[in-house]
Amino acid sequence: MSISTPILRTAFVQRSTAMSNALFIFGGAIFLAVLAQISIPVPGSPVPVTGQTFGVLLLATSYGASLALSTFGLYLLAGIAGAPDANIVIGKHRPEVEESRDLELTGTNRPRIS
Repeated sequence: MSISTPILRTAFVQRSTAMSNALFIFGGAIFLAVLAQISIPVPGSPVPVTGQTFGVLLLATSYGASLALSTFGLYLLAGIAGAPDANIVIGKHRPEVEESRDLELTGTNRPRIS
């Protein structure tokens, strides 16, 4: 016995083709990268809440399991490959993050000399 659960994607696109799935995957990865740039500081915590959390929940509930997993996989592959938005999210191009890493590694307030 199988229970069919409706997902939001089927309300807009009745027939699923390879082209529509590819557009949903690429569009979802871009949407996730844009939402990841939104940051809300949490008082008392050094870790902010990002829009990426909301994006993951929104995509997972509207796309369904297989399409959402493909979208998140593409987003992770783009980050591994060095896409600019993903590098900003993980902190590769933020000087204050690099400086704090140097301080943690050297244990002093002086910048590390390479």
